[in-house]
Amino acid sequence: MKSKLVIALFPILLLTGCSRSPSAKQIQTDLLGNGISAAPPSKYQWRFESLSEFQTFQIQDTKRTPDTIQYTIKTHLHGSNGDDADASLLVTYRLNQNKWTFTSVTDTGDYTRSAEKLRLAKRTGQLTRDVAEEILAEYLVSPHISQLEFMDDGLQRAEKDGVVVQAGGFPPGYHFTEKGIQLLRGLVNANTRVELAPFGMEAPKFSLLSPVGEEVAEVSGIALGPVPNVCVVEYITNYLFPNEPGGMYPYIHIGRRAKTAFQKYDDGWRVAR
Repeated sequence: MKSKLVIALFPILLLTGCSRSPSAKQIQTDLLGNGISAAPPSKYQWRFESLSEFQTFQIQDTKRTPDTIQYTIKTHLHGSNGDDADASLLVTYRLNQNKWTFTSVTDTGDYTRSAEKLRLAKRTGQLTRDVAEEILAEYLVSPHISQLEFMDDGLQRAEKDGVVVQAGGFPPGYHFTEKGIQLLRGLVNANTRVELAPFGMEAPKFSLLSPVGEEVAEVSGIALGPVPNVCVVEYITNYLFPNEPGGMYPYIHIGRRAKTAFQKYDDGWRVAR
């Protein structure tokens, strides 16, 4: 009789020795400080910062192995900035020293669709700096910068440091030394000339072997245009070099200040062309 009792209780003892599975509240807490990203090319991201963001939270599926639990969760999010989004989360836990430890979270597609709706909604509203930066990023990333300029006294310092030397011919100019070619890391070659504008009216510049793109560092201002539904956006960029020519940074500009017009169409704001 005693042996039967021990056998009957053995499975119960095993179960009570295992760690309890994470609850919905524990999962929400573990998500704080982590985030999800919409699928490329979208750059939208959601970082979980507060439990109050989870307006709904439904565990729809649970898959278990001896050492992992994977939850599929539907949630509606409301951020402190007023943004709303739906997400379908895949949350993974691993068993570590008899305790379930949060491992990762990814979105299976709902957030990407919500981010696209949010992007379109923002683009059809008032032109803000965030929206202008997003549109400019898409517009400027393709290679189109074909020349770089020296700083005000950059050419003189480059000559002093042995980066460029004077070249003969007319109009006068400079060419890069072997040192300068190495510093520019594939952007120029021995035939590249630094051109000087007449009477120094423009900064000395040189052409690249292949154009480069640029990224938006800052949108510094938005002004109303001369006609309705037109704005002028001022911004600062950094050039996107395939290999960073860090040794040339003391001499050349590695970005620019610019302004461009935006026009509002029926599907939202665009760079006016």
